[in-house]
Amino acid sequence: MSAKRVVRRATAEEDFRRAVVYYRHVGGKPLAHRFTDAIQATYRLIGRFPGAGSSRYEFEFGFEALRSRLVRGFPYIVFYSEGPNEIQVWRVLHAERDTLAELGDTDLESDP
Repeated sequence: MSAKRVVRRATAEEDFRRAVVYYRHVGGKPLAHRFTDAIQATYRLIGRFPGAGSSRYEFEFGFEALRSRLVRGFPYIVFYSEGPNEIQVWRVLHAERDTLAELGDTDLESDP
């Protein structure tokens, strides 16, 4: 099975950028690089195995096929959905924040 292309929405890119800035501030470049590597590993995983994520939030938001996957080694969750040819990453949110409220502010139906 070949991996699907992973497309990061603007909201996910902004979430990721803020997290990298934070990790660079508190732990320097090495920590920011480890976070970036962990995010990339998560993207590769969901690209190859889209069903590996939890469907918990699918029911809470009524958005069919919404899945989430924890980022290994970091308290972040990647929210994504699977399309016929690609994976859409919607958000990259800190697990200790109010992810329901932040995800609820995301327009999960709009075009990129």
